[in-house]
Amino acid sequence: SNNGTESSVTHPAGKVGNGVYMNGTTAHVQFASNFSLATSGASIAFWVNIPSGRTDQVDLITDQAGAGNSEVYRMSSANGSHLVLYDGTNNNVFSSSNISSDGAWHFVVIIVKSTSEVDVHVDNSLQTYTGITVATANLGYLSRNNGTYNANTVTFDEIGEWGKTLSSSESSDLWNSGNGQTMTTGSSSTVAGA
Repeated sequence: SNNGTESSVTHPAGKVGNGVYMNGTTAHVQFASNFSLATSGASIAFWVNIPSGRTDQVDLITDQAGAGNSEVYRMSSANGSHLVLYDGTNNNVFSSSNISSDGAWHFVVIIVKSTSEVDVHVDNSLQTYTGITVATANLGYLSRNNGTYNANTVTFDEIGEWGKTLSSSESSDLWNSGNGQTMTTGSSSTVAGA
């Protein structure tokens, strides 16, 4: 499993049990350096709660270097609160996949079908995006960018990584009618988070 190394986080009530709260200054979680979405057939899923009223960019997951130069998944009000995949050069905007800064829990699943095609589920609504670029860096941090701890007061829960392409039914099972469920380790998955 890949449970991550926590720093300055707290564990308030999450979507399922307790979550991981980032305080906007020093808090972050560092993953082990062995998982990348750049390989076809990789998936990541997580619940996220962005406080109501946020109007700035919220970086969710960044690369191993923490330098903001590849594989940054984020919500940005500049892009209409859409989920964005930054590949080191361009923002690939998932224009139909919105994460609202409304203080509610939202479920995100990113499934890499190839290095240029990604399925994105937000709250069990599927959109397929083609012609994008998936960066090669390993996943590194929750709530960290540009080598510092970004001002992201955000809560995560049930963060799972899989070295396989999750099916729509598997994604729907994790959604569990909006109730979520506890991630568990398995032969084809690693789990990070609360």
